[in-house]
Amino acid sequence: KMKNDFITSDRDKMTITVHLASGDLVIDKKDIDISYFSGGPGGQNVNRNMNGVRLIYRIPDTHRMNSLKTRQLIAKSINERSKERNLSDAFDQLVHRVRRYFYVQPDRKKTKVPKKAKKKRRRNKKMQSLKKQGRKKITNEL
Repeated sequence: KMKNDFITSDRDKMTITVHLASGDLVIDKKDIDISYFSGGPGGQNVNRNMNGVRLIYRIPDTHRMNSLKTRQLIAKSINERSKERNLSDAFDQLVHRVRRYFYVQPDRKKTKVPKKAKKKRRRNKKMQSLKKQGRKKITNEL
């Protein structure tokens, strides 16, 4: 089980719970389309065994983020020789994609620049100016 501030996942039951302001969105195994395909490491054997896993989650219209055009989240894995490990890996990818999709950045608290920082910045600018003035050519103006 993995817990975050707004998402909870259970790899064994293949469920993801997203805690939103409008209520919880539970993504169950029946909501995810699971398909298998061949390919990946393992030599010629991979052409005969369907060990690659593709998970597709179609986001319901009630929970779609308006600014994003994505209607589905896809995760696939062909990294391992075992179908079970690929399924586990693909599920972890899907959890990561769900987290990224439903993440809402918190509002920024506006802060004032401290007087000391402003003073330091002005002092540094003055020092830089004096340094550059010292590099000018000396001319005979009398």
